[in-house]
Amino acid sequence: MNKWERIQAVKALGLNTEESILVKDIELNRAQNQFIKEHEIFSLRTFNNFDNDLHPHYPVINRQKLLEELLLLTKKGYSCIVATCINPAEAELAGCAYKKGGFVFFEIASGPGTVRRVTHEGKIDMHIKVRLTQATGDRRLDCVLCEIRELPVDNCIFEFSWYKNPVGHKKQRLIFWEVTGADNKGTIPLEGGGVLKI
Repeated sequence: MNKWERIQAVKALGLNTEESILVKDIELNRAQNQFIKEHEIFSLRTFNNFDNDLHPHYPVINRQKLLEELLLLTKKGYSCIVATCINPAEAELAGCAYKKGGFVFFEIASGPGTVRRVTHEGKIDMHIKVRLTQATGDRRLDCVLCEIRELPVDNCIFEFSWYKNPVGHKKQRLIFWEVTGADNKGTIPLEGGGVLKI
């Protein structure tokens, strides 16, 4: 699964996530043009299918700079995820929750920043392992547990952040960025067999 598909998986599971569009070509369609005209500030994340390097990422970018970067990046073969801006400076924490066999393993970076602090930089302030039925003692992480507890998936990693104010398409303080299967097969396994369809 690519980055866009992992975002779509979050939506398929009914979780709060960003409002975003996928741009693969600078020739924007009507819906893409409308989305960009409706906002002043954006977030831009990229991916491609030919390498595993750390790809360009702009947590906060204005419309003019966005259009310039889209031109350059799409020419280089990147797919671009353009989202309404959710400023990482306003995050209280970011991290990953690995759901496996009735347990959740948290890796958390406290304070402002993106999930990249955990996933790419290895800056982990807190490790927690709890049963799905237990409380963590942190209301923010307990909200994550409540959201993923009853989901019919297992052996998955959820990337999330907790914000000072409501964000995302559901306007909640908890936002999920991506979900991916931990088995590196490119699928999200369902409890009892099969995979999530998006």
